Amino acid sequence: MLLISCLYLSLIFGQNQEKDTVIRENYHFSTKDYRDLEVSVTYGIGSLKILANKKTYDIDGKIEYNRSKLTPYVSFDSFGNTALLEIKIESTGLEDKNNFHFSIDDFKINRKIKKYENDMEFRLPTGTPTALNLDFGMGSAFLDLTKIKLTSLDIDCGLSDVDIVVNQRNRGRFDRLRLKSGLGDLNATGLGNLRARKLKLEVGLGSAIIDLRGKDIADMDGEINVGLGSLDLILPGDANIRIYVDDTFLSSVNIKGLREEEQDEWISPEWKTGRPNLKFDLNVGLGAVDVEVRD
Repeated sequence: MLLISCLYLSLIFGQNQEKDTVIRENYHFSTKDYRDLEVSVTYGIGSLKILANKKTYDIDGKIEYNRSKLTPYVSFDSFGNTALLEIKIESTGLEDKNNFHFSIDDFKINRKIKKYENDMEFRLPTGTPTALNLDFGMGSAFLDLTKIKLTSLDIDCGLSDVDIVVNQRNRGRFDRLRLKSGLGDLNATGLGNLRARKLKLEVGLGSAIIDLRGKDIADMDGEINVGLGSLDLILPGDANIRIYVDDTFLSSVNIKGLREEEQDEWISPEWKTGRPNLKFDLNVGLGAVDVEVRD
């Protein structure tokens, strides 16, 4: 385990033009001696990138933060044959209301962060089966999970705007995919490439675009809950799909590419053997859901 701290810079922050120190810390760990990897990220505020590492068994990361406002905790440990990477970013002074500005316009939340900006990037190994657990607060995140050998993915987006990309078929068995969107925007493409067996999706007040298409999708059972927010759900055309809808008279649900078999039950127009079967329970409160089947 190697931890390198480098590059101290002085920047100007705040209305009083006070000087705070911005620190950049670099991290490097190896998973070569472990069977699998568990990654847990608790991230209060700022921007985050997670990408695949070009090195098969290496973890490389960097964090830039204002040390008077943020404190990172990074640990690399093990339990048996499992490597454990834990990252926590703790914020102080967030009770100062002058640091943030919120405006609500047609349920769209615009956030301007004046202080506490924080940038983090980690590159994960491609040769070690990895379970990834991310808990965001406020900010933005870009996750390109292509080539990372994932076994599960659990993301709580909080107030963050999150983009997820998976461009290739996931290697190995992927069991559980859980995505929870709060007030931010969640956009995910190529999630069918993960080959998840179980899906749980929750959309609160924000909006989400979820594309479950992929090059070699697997059977999937999914539970989807939408509160006051909006969801665009894109499903693959080369699958047998069945959706059970539980909505209210205040909901807006539009489904294209499926036929209504019975009341509140929608299925593929043609049910073909040999294709993966996708089954979803869709629960909608006051929100809006658009479902579309695409090739």
